Amino acid sequence: MKKQVVVLVDDSPEILELESDALAETDADILPFSNPLDAWQRIQRGDVSLVVTDWEMPQITGLDLLFKIQGLPIRPAVIFLTGCGTVHRAVQAMMQGAQDFLEKPFEPGDLQKIVERSLARCEPVDKPARPPRAPVASPEEVVASPKMREVFALAKTAAKSESSVLLLGESGTGKEVLADFIHRHSRRATQPCIKVNCGALPENLVESELFGHEKGAFTGADKRRVGRFEQANGGTLFLDEIGDLPLPMQVKLLRALQDKLIQRVGGEAPVPSNFRLVSATNQHLPDAVAGNAFREDLYYRINVVQIVLPSLRERPEDIEPLAHYFVSTISREMSLESKTISPAAIAMLKGYAWPGNVRQLRNAVEFGLIMSKGSEIQPAELPADLRQAAPVPAKPAAAPASHEGNGGPPQSLEDALRQEERNLIERSLDRHNWEIEKVMEELKVSRSRLYDRIKAFGLKRP
Repeated sequence: MKKQVVVLVDDSPEILELESDALAETDADILPFSNPLDAWQRIQRGDVSLVVTDWEMPQITGLDLLFKIQGLPIRPAVIFLTGCGTVHRAVQAMMQGAQDFLEKPFEPGDLQKIVERSLARCEPVDKPARPPRAPVASPEEVVASPKMREVFALAKTAAKSESSVLLLGESGTGKEVLADFIHRHSRRATQPCIKVNCGALPENLVESELFGHEKGAFTGADKRRVGRFEQANGGTLFLDEIGDLPLPMQVKLLRALQDKLIQRVGGEAPVPSNFRLVSATNQHLPDAVAGNAFREDLYYRINVVQIVLPSLRERPEDIEPLAHYFVSTISREMSLESKTISPAAIAMLKGYAWPGNVRQLRNAVEFGLIMSKGSEIQPAELPADLRQAAPVPAKPAAAPASHEGNGGPPQSLEDALRQEERNLIERSLDRHNWEIEKVMEELKVSRSRLYDRIKAFGLKRP
Protein backbone atom coordinates (compact mmCIF):
# COMPACT_ATOMS: atom_id res chain seq x y z
CA MET A 1 0.00 0.00 0.00
CA LYS A 2 1.39 3.37 -1.01
CA LYS A 3 1.98 5.84 1.81
CA GLN A 4 -0.20 8.88 2.29
CA VAL A 5 1.34 12.24 1.35
CA VAL A 6 1.39 15.21 3.74
CA VAL A 7 2.46 18.66 2.47
CA LEU A 8 3.82 21.17 5.02
CA VAL A 9 3.73 24.85 4.05
CA ASP A 10 5.47 27.58 6.06
CA ASP A 11 7.81 30.40 5.05
CA SER A 12 9.89 29.84 8.22
CA PRO A 13 12.58 27.13 7.78
CA GLU A 14 12.70 26.72 11.56
CA ILE A 15 8.98 25.96 11.79
CA LEU A 16 9.21 23.55 8.86
CA GLU A 17 12.04 21.71 10.55
CA LEU A 18 10.07 21.55 13.80
CA GLU A 19 7.01 20.18 11.99
CA SER A 20 9.06 17.62 10.06
CA ASP A 21 10.71 16.38 13.27
CA ALA A 22 7.31 16.15 14.99
CA LEU A 23 5.95 14.01 12.15
CA ALA A 24 9.09 11.90 11.61
CA GLU A 25 7.43 8.80 13.07
CA THR A 26 4.16 9.29 11.17
CA ASP A 27 3.54 6.60 8.57
CA ALA A 28 3.32 9.08 5.69
CA ASP A 29 5.55 10.89 3.21
CA ILE A 30 6.22 14.36 4.64
CA LEU A 31 6.98 17.04 2.03
CA PRO A 32 7.97 20.49 3.41
CA PHE A 33 7.67 23.67 1.30
CA SER A 34 8.78 27.19 2.25
CA ASN A 35 7.14 28.64 -0.88
CA PRO A 36 3.34 28.17 -0.99
CA LEU A 37 3.27 28.44 -4.79
CA ASP A 38 5.70 25.52 -5.03
CA ALA A 39 3.48 23.63 -2.60
CA TRP A 40 0.46 24.41 -4.78
CA GLN A 41 2.21 22.94 -7.82
CA ARG A 42 2.85 19.72 -5.86
CA ILE A 43 -0.70 19.55 -4.49
CA GLN A 44 -2.16 19.72 -7.99
CA ARG A 45 -0.75 16.27 -8.80
CA GLY A 46 -3.77 14.86 -6.97
CA ASP A 47 -2.11 12.38 -4.60
CA VAL A 48 -1.87 14.58 -1.47
CA SER A 49 -4.00 13.51 1.52
CA LEU A 50 -3.30 16.39 3.90
CA VAL A 51 -1.92 19.96 3.82
CA VAL A 52 -0.62 21.65 6.99
CA THR A 53 -0.21 25.35 6.26
CA ASP A 54 0.70 28.60 7.95
CA TRP A 55 -1.65 31.57 7.54
CA GLU A 56 0.65 34.50 6.72
CA MET A 57 3.14 33.88 3.90
CA PRO A 58 4.81 36.20 1.35
CA GLN A 59 3.34 34.99 -1.94
CA ILE A 60 -0.18 33.91 -0.97
CA THR A 61 -1.87 33.34 2.38
CA GLY A 62 -2.88 29.98 3.75
CA LEU A 63 -6.50 30.96 3.17
CA ASP A 64 -5.72 31.65 -0.50
CA LEU A 65 -4.19 28.18 -0.69
CA LEU A 66 -7.32 26.69 0.89
CA PHE A 67 -9.53 28.31 -1.76
CA LYS A 68 -7.29 27.00 -4.54
CA ILE A 69 -7.49 23.50 -3.04
CA GLN A 70 -11.30 23.69 -2.90
CA GLY A 71 -11.35 24.04 -6.68
CA LEU A 72 -9.57 20.71 -7.20
CA PRO A 73 -11.48 17.56 -8.20
CA ILE A 74 -9.60 15.64 -5.46
CA ARG A 75 -9.24 17.80 -2.36
CA PRO A 76 -6.78 17.06 0.43
CA ALA A 77 -7.76 17.98 3.99
CA VAL A 78 -6.29 21.25 5.29
CA ILE A 79 -4.99 22.02 8.80
CA PHE A 80 -4.01 25.58 9.75
CA LEU A 81 -1.23 26.71 12.06
CA THR A 82 -2.09 30.13 13.48
CA GLY A 83 -0.09 32.65 15.45
CA CYS A 84 -0.96 33.43 19.05
CA GLY A 85 -4.03 35.65 19.27
CA THR A 86 -5.31 34.84 15.77
CA VAL A 87 -7.68 31.99 16.59
CA HIS A 88 -10.48 34.03 14.97
CA ARG A 89 -8.69 33.47 11.67
CA ALA A 90 -8.63 29.74 12.25
CA VAL A 91 -12.35 29.76 12.98
CA GLN A 92 -12.88 31.68 9.75
CA ALA A 93 -10.80 29.10 7.87
CA MET A 94 -12.83 26.21 9.31
CA MET A 95 -16.01 27.96 8.21
CA GLN A 96 -14.51 27.97 4.71
CA GLY A 97 -13.71 24.25 4.75
CA ALA A 98 -10.52 23.69 6.77
CA GLN A 99 -10.54 20.52 8.87
CA ASP A 100 -8.64 21.63 11.98
CA PHE A 101 -6.19 24.18 13.38
CA LEU A 102 -3.38 24.39 15.92
CA GLU A 103 -2.18 27.55 17.60
CA LYS A 104 1.50 28.54 17.60
CA PRO A 105 3.68 27.93 19.49
CA PHE A 106 2.63 24.29 19.47
CA GLU A 107 3.83 21.13 21.13
CA PRO A 108 5.22 18.58 18.63
CA GLY A 109 3.07 15.87 20.18
CA ASP A 110 -0.08 17.94 19.61
CA LEU A 111 0.74 18.37 15.92
CA GLN A 112 1.41 14.65 15.57
CA LYS A 113 -1.96 13.78 17.13
CA ILE A 114 -3.91 16.17 14.90
CA VAL A 115 -2.15 14.95 11.74
CA GLU A 116 -2.60 11.26 12.60
CA ARG A 117 -6.26 11.84 13.44
CA SER A 118 -6.77 13.53 10.09
CA LEU A 119 -4.92 10.84 8.14
CA ALA A 120 -7.00 8.16 9.83
CA ARG A 121 -10.09 9.64 8.17
CA CYS A 122 -8.79 9.15 4.66
CA GLU A 123 -6.90 6.54 2.67
CA PRO A 124 -4.08 7.15 0.18
CA VAL A 125 -5.55 9.08 -2.73
CA ASP A 126 -4.27 6.70 -5.39
CA LYS A 127 -5.14 3.49 -3.53
CA PRO A 128 -6.76 1.04 -5.98
CA ALA A 129 -10.51 1.37 -5.84
CA ARG A 130 -12.14 -1.41 -3.88
CA PRO A 131 -15.50 0.10 -2.89
CA PRO A 132 -17.52 -1.93 -0.40
CA ARG A 133 -20.72 -0.21 -1.46
CA ALA A 134 -22.39 0.91 -4.64
CA PRO A 135 -21.31 4.32 -5.97
CA VAL A 136 -23.17 7.26 -4.48
CA ALA A 137 -25.49 8.99 -6.93
CA SER A 138 -25.04 12.65 -7.76
CA PRO A 139 -27.66 15.08 -6.37
CA GLU A 140 -29.49 15.48 -9.67
CA GLU A 141 -29.92 11.70 -9.85
CA VAL A 142 -31.48 11.57 -6.39
CA VAL A 143 -34.37 14.01 -6.69
CA ALA A 144 -37.75 12.57 -7.59
CA SER A 145 -39.96 15.66 -7.71
CA PRO A 146 -40.81 17.26 -11.08
CA LYS A 147 -39.95 20.68 -9.62
CA MET A 148 -36.35 19.74 -8.83
CA ARG A 149 -35.90 17.89 -12.10
CA GLU A 150 -36.87 21.12 -13.85
CA VAL A 151 -34.37 23.01 -11.67
CA PHE A 152 -31.47 20.73 -12.62
CA ALA A 153 -32.46 20.78 -16.29
CA LEU A 154 -32.45 24.58 -16.28
CA ALA A 155 -29.13 24.65 -14.39
CA LYS A 156 -27.51 22.29 -16.91
CA THR A 157 -28.65 24.53 -19.78
CA ALA A 158 -27.43 27.67 -18.00
CA ALA A 159 -24.06 26.03 -17.24
CA LYS A 160 -23.20 25.92 -20.96
CA SER A 161 -23.26 29.72 -21.17
CA GLU A 162 -21.10 32.39 -19.55
CA SER A 163 -24.12 34.33 -18.24
CA SER A 164 -24.52 35.28 -14.58
CA VAL A 165 -26.89 33.03 -12.65
CA LEU A 166 -28.97 34.04 -9.61
CA LEU A 167 -30.15 31.24 -7.32
CA LEU A 168 -33.16 32.00 -5.12
CA GLY A 169 -34.70 29.99 -2.31
CA GLU A 170 -35.02 29.58 1.42
CA SER A 171 -31.99 28.85 3.56
CA GLY A 172 -30.97 25.20 3.34
CA THR A 173 -32.64 24.40 0.01
CA GLY A 174 -29.33 23.48 -1.67
CA LYS A 175 -28.21 26.64 -3.47
CA GLU A 176 -24.52 25.84 -2.94
CA VAL A 177 -25.06 22.30 -4.26
CA LEU A 178 -26.66 23.76 -7.38
CA ALA A 179 -23.78 26.24 -7.80
CA ASP A 180 -21.35 23.29 -7.72
CA PHE A 181 -23.51 21.51 -10.28
CA ILE A 182 -23.42 24.53 -12.61
CA HIS A 183 -19.64 24.80 -12.27
CA ARG A 184 -19.09 21.08 -12.95
CA HIS A 185 -21.16 21.25 -16.14
CA SER A 186 -19.55 24.44 -17.44
CA ARG A 187 -16.52 24.99 -19.67
CA ARG A 188 -14.70 26.22 -16.56
CA ALA A 189 -15.01 22.92 -14.69
CA THR A 190 -11.25 22.34 -14.60
CA GLN A 191 -10.65 25.74 -12.97
CA PRO A 192 -11.40 26.74 -9.34
CA CYS A 193 -14.88 27.39 -8.00
CA ILE A 194 -14.32 30.03 -5.32
CA LYS A 195 -17.10 30.33 -2.76
CA VAL A 196 -17.80 33.39 -0.61
CA ASN A 197 -20.52 33.81 2.02
CA CYS A 198 -21.11 37.56 1.89
CA GLY A 199 -23.07 37.47 5.15
CA ALA A 200 -20.14 35.94 7.04
CA LEU A 201 -17.54 38.56 6.04
CA PRO A 202 -16.74 41.22 8.69
CA GLU A 203 -17.80 44.59 7.28
CA ASN A 204 -14.36 46.16 7.80
CA LEU A 205 -12.67 43.31 5.89
CA VAL A 206 -15.10 42.82 2.98
CA GLU A 207 -13.09 44.81 0.43
CA SER A 208 -9.79 43.17 1.36
CA GLU A 209 -11.32 39.67 1.29
CA LEU A 210 -12.94 40.17 -2.11
CA PHE A 211 -10.43 42.36 -3.92
CA GLY A 212 -7.24 41.65 -2.00
CA HIS A 213 -4.74 44.26 -0.82
CA GLU A 214 -1.18 45.40 -1.34
CA LYS A 215 1.46 45.36 1.35
CA GLY A 216 1.14 48.49 3.52
CA ALA A 217 -2.38 49.31 2.27
CA PHE A 218 -3.58 49.63 5.88
CA THR A 219 -2.47 48.86 9.41
CA GLY A 220 -1.70 45.16 9.66
CA ALA A 221 -1.35 44.66 5.89
CA ASP A 222 2.25 43.47 6.12
CA LYS A 223 1.96 41.26 3.00
CA ARG A 224 0.14 41.28 -0.31
CA ARG A 225 -3.13 39.35 -0.29
CA VAL A 226 -4.85 37.92 -3.36
CA GLY A 227 -8.62 38.48 -3.15
CA ARG A 228 -11.41 36.04 -3.96
CA PHE A 229 -12.22 37.67 -7.32
CA GLU A 230 -8.62 37.24 -8.41
CA GLN A 231 -8.53 33.64 -7.18
CA ALA A 232 -11.58 32.89 -9.35
CA ASN A 233 -9.82 34.04 -12.55
CA GLY A 234 -10.69 31.51 -15.25
CA GLY A 235 -13.19 29.74 -12.99
CA THR A 236 -16.46 30.38 -11.19
CA LEU A 237 -17.14 32.81 -8.34
CA PHE A 238 -20.06 31.83 -6.09
CA LEU A 239 -21.35 34.69 -3.93
CA ASP A 240 -23.76 33.27 -1.37
CA GLU A 241 -26.09 35.66 0.49
CA ILE A 242 -25.29 38.39 -2.03
CA GLY A 243 -28.12 40.47 -0.59
CA ASP A 244 -25.90 41.10 2.47
CA LEU A 245 -23.14 42.71 0.38
CA PRO A 246 -22.63 46.35 1.53
CA LEU A 247 -23.56 49.04 -0.99
CA PRO A 248 -19.96 50.26 -1.57
CA MET A 249 -18.95 46.70 -2.47
CA GLN A 250 -21.95 46.40 -4.79
CA VAL A 251 -20.55 49.30 -6.84
CA LYS A 252 -17.15 47.60 -7.07
CA LEU A 253 -18.72 44.24 -7.96
CA LEU A 254 -20.72 45.88 -10.76
CA ARG A 255 -17.55 47.41 -12.17
CA ALA A 256 -15.71 44.08 -11.95
CA LEU A 257 -18.53 42.34 -13.83
CA GLN A 258 -18.59 44.98 -16.53
CA ASP A 259 -14.84 45.45 -17.06
CA LYS A 260 -13.45 42.09 -15.87
CA LEU A 261 -10.91 44.16 -13.90
CA ILE A 262 -10.44 44.46 -10.15
CA GLN A 263 -8.20 46.67 -8.06
CA ARG A 264 -6.56 45.56 -4.84
CA VAL A 265 -6.84 47.81 -1.80
CA GLY A 266 -3.84 50.14 -1.97
CA GLY A 267 -3.07 49.03 -5.54
CA GLU A 268 -2.51 51.37 -8.47
CA ALA A 269 -2.88 49.14 -11.52
CA PRO A 270 -6.06 47.16 -12.23
CA VAL A 271 -5.77 43.37 -12.29
CA PRO A 272 -7.68 41.28 -14.87
CA SER A 273 -10.04 38.63 -13.54
CA ASN A 274 -12.19 36.66 -15.95
CA PHE A 275 -14.65 34.89 -13.66
CA ARG A 276 -18.16 33.55 -14.18
CA LEU A 277 -20.56 34.73 -11.45
CA VAL A 278 -23.13 32.54 -9.72
CA SER A 279 -24.85 34.26 -6.81
CA ALA A 280 -27.52 33.22 -4.31
CA THR A 281 -29.82 34.74 -1.73
CA ASN A 282 -32.83 33.91 0.41
CA GLN A 283 -33.94 37.55 0.29
CA HIS A 284 -36.48 39.13 -2.05
CA LEU A 285 -34.07 41.42 -3.91
CA PRO A 286 -36.74 43.58 -5.62
CA ASP A 287 -37.82 44.67 -2.12
CA ALA A 288 -34.19 45.40 -1.27
CA VAL A 289 -33.91 47.46 -4.46
CA ALA A 290 -37.08 49.36 -3.57
CA GLY A 291 -35.67 50.04 -0.10
CA ASN A 292 -32.34 51.27 -1.54
CA ALA A 293 -30.48 48.38 0.14
CA PHE A 294 -29.48 46.80 -3.18
CA ARG A 295 -28.47 48.50 -6.43
CA GLU A 296 -30.96 48.10 -9.23
CA ASP A 297 -28.26 48.04 -11.94
CA LEU A 298 -26.39 45.26 -10.09
CA TYR A 299 -29.63 43.30 -9.64
CA TYR A 300 -30.22 43.22 -13.40
CA ARG A 301 -26.55 42.39 -14.03
CA ILE A 302 -26.56 39.30 -11.76
CA ASN A 303 -30.11 38.23 -12.66
CA VAL A 304 -29.52 37.11 -16.25
CA VAL A 305 -30.59 33.53 -15.53
CA GLN A 306 -32.77 33.10 -12.45
CA ILE A 307 -33.33 29.69 -10.87
CA VAL A 308 -35.71 29.28 -7.93
CA LEU A 309 -35.18 26.31 -5.62
CA PRO A 310 -38.41 25.13 -3.99
CA SER A 311 -38.50 24.44 -0.26
CA LEU A 312 -38.54 20.84 0.92
CA ARG A 313 -42.17 21.36 1.97
CA GLU A 314 -43.04 21.99 -1.68
CA ARG A 315 -41.42 18.75 -2.86
CA PRO A 316 -42.20 16.03 -0.32
CA GLU A 317 -41.42 13.37 -2.97
CA ASP A 318 -37.72 14.16 -2.41
CA ILE A 319 -37.67 13.51 1.34
CA GLU A 320 -37.27 9.73 1.16
CA PRO A 321 -34.67 9.55 -1.66
CA LEU A 322 -32.67 12.38 -0.08
CA ALA A 323 -32.72 10.62 3.30
CA HIS A 324 -31.33 7.42 1.75
CA TYR A 325 -28.77 9.48 -0.19
CA PHE A 326 -27.55 11.15 3.01
CA VAL A 327 -27.31 7.80 4.80
CA SER A 328 -25.00 6.59 2.03
CA THR A 329 -22.83 9.72 1.74
CA ILE A 330 -22.50 10.39 5.48
CA SER A 331 -21.63 6.75 6.16
CA ARG A 332 -18.79 7.05 3.66
CA GLU A 333 -17.58 10.39 4.99
CA MET A 334 -17.52 9.23 8.60
CA SER A 335 -16.44 5.63 7.90
CA LEU A 336 -19.60 4.33 9.58
CA GLU A 337 -21.26 0.96 9.08
CA SER A 338 -23.71 1.00 6.18
CA LYS A 339 -27.29 1.27 7.48
CA THR A 340 -30.83 1.83 6.26
CA ILE A 341 -33.79 3.86 7.54
CA SER A 342 -36.79 1.99 8.87
CA PRO A 343 -40.19 2.57 7.23
CA ALA A 344 -41.46 4.10 10.49
CA ALA A 345 -38.56 6.57 10.54
CA ILE A 346 -39.22 7.46 6.90
CA ALA A 347 -42.86 8.10 7.78
CA MET A 348 -41.75 10.45 10.57
CA LEU A 349 -39.44 12.31 8.20
CA LYS A 350 -42.25 12.68 5.69
CA GLY A 351 -44.59 14.06 8.35
CA TYR A 352 -42.26 16.87 9.41
CA ALA A 353 -42.45 20.46 8.11
CA TRP A 354 -38.65 20.96 7.63
CA PRO A 355 -38.24 24.69 8.28
CA GLY A 356 -34.49 24.21 7.75
CA ASN A 357 -35.09 22.39 4.45
CA VAL A 358 -32.56 19.93 2.99
CA ARG A 359 -29.77 21.04 5.33
CA GLN A 360 -31.91 20.18 8.35
CA LEU A 361 -32.84 16.82 6.82
CA ARG A 362 -29.15 15.99 6.35
CA ASN A 363 -28.41 16.90 9.96
CA ALA A 364 -31.31 14.75 11.17
CA VAL A 365 -30.03 11.75 9.19
CA GLU A 366 -26.50 12.27 10.52
CA PHE A 367 -27.88 12.36 14.07
CA GLY A 368 -29.79 9.15 13.42
CA LEU A 369 -26.69 7.42 12.04
CA ILE A 370 -24.68 8.34 15.11
CA MET A 371 -27.39 7.30 17.56
CA SER A 372 -28.51 4.15 15.78
CA LYS A 373 -27.62 0.92 17.59
CA GLY A 374 -28.83 -1.52 14.93
CA SER A 375 -28.74 -1.86 11.17
CA GLU A 376 -31.78 0.40 10.76
CA ILE A 377 -32.39 3.96 11.98
CA GLN A 378 -35.53 3.90 14.12
CA PRO A 379 -37.88 6.82 14.93
CA ALA A 380 -36.63 6.94 18.54
CA GLU A 381 -33.10 7.57 17.19
CA LEU A 382 -34.07 10.71 15.26
CA PRO A 383 -33.66 14.23 16.78
CA ALA A 384 -36.02 15.15 19.59
CA ASP A 385 -37.62 18.01 17.66
CA LEU A 386 -38.79 15.62 14.97
CA ARG A 387 -40.22 13.22 17.52
CA GLN A 388 -41.89 15.96 19.57
CA ALA A 389 -43.37 17.87 16.66
CA ALA A 390 -47.02 17.14 16.02
CA PRO A 391 -47.62 15.39 12.67
CA VAL A 392 -48.66 17.73 9.89
CA PRO A 393 -52.46 17.38 9.71
CA ALA A 394 -54.22 16.58 6.47
CA LYS A 395 -57.15 18.73 7.61
CA PRO A 396 -58.03 20.81 10.67
CA ALA A 397 -59.82 19.32 13.63
CA ALA A 398 -62.62 21.85 13.21
CA ALA A 399 -63.32 24.26 10.39
CA PRO A 400 -63.39 27.97 11.26
CA ALA A 401 -66.84 29.30 12.00
CA SER A 402 -66.47 31.93 9.30
CA HIS A 403 -66.42 29.27 6.55
CA GLU A 404 -69.69 28.71 4.80
CA GLY A 405 -71.26 25.35 3.98
CA ASN A 406 -71.06 22.08 5.84
CA GLY A 407 -68.12 22.67 8.16
CA GLY A 408 -66.19 24.80 5.61
CA PRO A 409 -63.49 23.76 3.15
CA PRO A 410 -60.59 21.59 4.28
CA GLN A 411 -57.43 23.40 5.35
CA SER A 412 -54.84 23.54 2.57
CA LEU A 413 -51.57 21.66 2.96
CA GLU A 414 -49.66 24.95 2.63
CA ASP A 415 -51.63 26.47 5.53
CA ALA A 416 -51.03 23.37 7.66
CA LEU A 417 -47.29 23.46 6.96
CA ARG A 418 -47.13 27.19 7.68
CA GLN A 419 -48.88 26.66 11.03
CA GLU A 420 -46.52 23.82 11.92
CA GLU A 421 -43.51 25.98 11.06
CA ARG A 422 -44.84 28.78 13.26
CA ASN A 423 -45.42 26.35 16.15
CA LEU A 424 -41.91 24.92 15.79
CA ILE A 425 -40.24 28.36 15.85
CA GLU A 426 -42.45 29.57 18.71
CA ARG A 427 -41.64 26.51 20.85
CA SER A 428 -37.93 26.91 20.23
CA LEU A 429 -38.02 30.64 21.09
CA ASP A 430 -39.85 29.89 24.32
CA ARG A 431 -37.53 27.01 25.18
CA HIS A 432 -34.43 29.20 24.78
CA ASN A 433 -35.96 32.38 26.22
CA TRP A 434 -35.54 34.11 22.83
CA GLU A 435 -31.77 33.61 22.71
CA ILE A 436 -31.53 33.86 18.93
CA GLU A 437 -28.14 32.13 18.61
CA LYS A 438 -29.45 29.01 20.39
CA VAL A 439 -32.62 28.98 18.30
CA MET A 440 -30.55 29.30 15.10
CA GLU A 441 -28.41 26.36 16.18
CA GLU A 442 -31.36 24.18 17.16
CA LEU A 443 -33.40 24.83 14.02
CA LYS A 444 -30.34 24.90 11.71
CA VAL A 445 -31.50 28.19 10.17
CA SER A 446 -29.69 31.44 9.31
CA ARG A 447 -30.21 34.62 11.31
CA SER A 448 -31.81 36.44 8.37
CA ARG A 449 -34.17 33.53 7.71
CA LEU A 450 -35.17 33.27 11.39
CA TYR A 451 -35.89 37.00 11.71
CA ASP A 452 -37.82 36.87 8.45
CA ARG A 453 -40.10 34.10 9.77
CA ILE A 454 -40.50 35.78 13.19
CA LYS A 455 -41.66 38.91 11.40
CA ALA A 456 -43.91 37.01 8.98
CA PHE A 457 -45.64 35.13 11.83
CA GLY A 458 -45.96 38.26 13.99
CA LEU A 459 -44.17 36.62 16.94
CA LYS A 460 -43.39 39.01 19.80
CA ARG A 461 -40.87 38.59 22.60
CA PRO A 462 -42.61 38.48 26.00
